[in-house]
Amino acid sequence: MQGKDIFDLAPLEIHTRGTKANPTIIRSRDPVRYVGCTGVPGELHEVNWLVIDQTHEFDRCDQCGNVYKWSAYEPDENFPAVEKGGLHHH
Repeated sequence: MQGKDIFDLAPLEIHTRGTKANPTIIRSRDPVRYVGCTGVPGELHEVNWLVIDQTHEFDRCDQCGNVYKWSAYEPDENFPAVEKGGLHHH
């Protein structure tokens, strides 16, 4: 795992506003992901924290209207597949 950015904390580069037909895709290995929206195409409003949830059809910023959609990362040797309902830890 050395040299891998397993937390994926880099800012998203969004150049066009997401819509229901063409949402901004948010990849995650967990059933939810927290996203700080500042507006599209950038810094149109204060940070609005959203919870992007795999069980939602989409999530929308109530400040700028950008539409986000949860999507699973492809599983690899370091992370198992994410099933509906999330990962189970025992």
